[in-house]
Amino acid sequence: MDEDRTQGGARIETGGEAAEYEALTERVALVDDSDRAIVEVSGDRARDMINGLVTNVLEPLAEGRSAYAFMLTAKGRVVSEMRIIPKPVSTALPEGLADTESWTGDLWLDVPVASADALITHLTKYLPPLYARFEATDVTRLSVVGPLAPRAIERLAEAPEWRIEGVPAEDLEDLQVARVGPASDPSADADGSAHAPLLLLRREAVEGPGFDVYAPASSAASVQSALLDAVRSLGGGPASRPAWEILRVERGVPVYGQEITADTLPQETGQTERAINFEKGCYTGQEVVARIHYRGHVNRRLVGFASDDPAAPLATDSPLFLRERKVAEVCTAVVSPRFGPIALGYARREVDLGQTLSREAGAPADVRPCALPFTST
Repeated sequence: MDEDRTQGGARIETGGEAAEYEALTERVALVDDSDRAIVEVSGDRARDMINGLVTNVLEPLAEGRSAYAFMLTAKGRVVSEMRIIPKPVSTALPEGLADTESWTGDLWLDVPVASADALITHLTKYLPPLYARFEATDVTRLSVVGPLAPRAIERLAEAPEWRIEGVPAEDLEDLQVARVGPASDPSADADGSAHAPLLLLRREAVEGPGFDVYAPASSAASVQSALLDAVRSLGGGPASRPAWEILRVERGVPVYGQEITADTLPQETGQTERAINFEKGCYTGQEVVARIHYRGHVNRRLVGFASDDPAAPLATDSPLFLRERKVAEVCTAVVSPRFGPIALGYARREVDLGQTLSREAGAPADVRPCALPFTST
């Protein structure tokens, strides 16, 4: 039975989970991103200050590109995983993405709601108000995901009010940002003050093909409506969180509050290549990250799990055993239309992929650790 879900301040009707999953993987879907929060960091030294707190380099932001990174405690534990997004200097549309001066302004930190409070506490401690300020925003993230996502954004851009500045959406590279809107800025009040800009971002390949649109509350409902029209014109529709969770687990993408917590070391998550730069200068927690990288190892790693029994789904937040010894833990379990009962979780480093584990100590073994992402081979 269909149900209503709230997204971007409006209610949208979603279909059944199977239909939503099919749209995500075969066509295109509008994903409920209500579990994300956008924190704005501003000030003359905003980028310098954030650069000293995150694991990745921020130089690409000056060219209209975002960065995925971790923010860590001094002990190297994860405060939050995040996407760091550049904002244009002015709310007026830049002449083009080649104009790097258009992207030297403030930042948006796109973080999970589950880590937002910890992030605010961390910024309060480490961000001097003299150099940078931060505040929660009312910006909504709307995600268009699926192989037909470029066509959906192309259809959105056919309307004058949703003109995409710079290169066509299909030519954007991973994490590249484009400004969306008419040449004259309708978000500015009569006194010249401006609202948050509307931005389009191409998702990383690891997340699945798609785009994210960042819209302030004042325009979120109209953007959502336009995106739904574009998605539905291609045979897709809205997708709920459970449908997206299946795809996320299949692709092996961890998120804070599920696979990532305040006790997690960044290298345990399998996101080293996309989130950590070992050549950048100092940042909080770097000593621990560098020591693990150059002289040590982590004792567990993110893996997939698959049930040998298609009628026996795995259980979220459950242990797995090698004979009598607990050696792994399931974090998020789903039933995939393609792969059956699968999960994301952690296995100790001595556990081999393909080695069969048990759900209870001493019980028959029927769960296999798998490489990520899941594949049919």
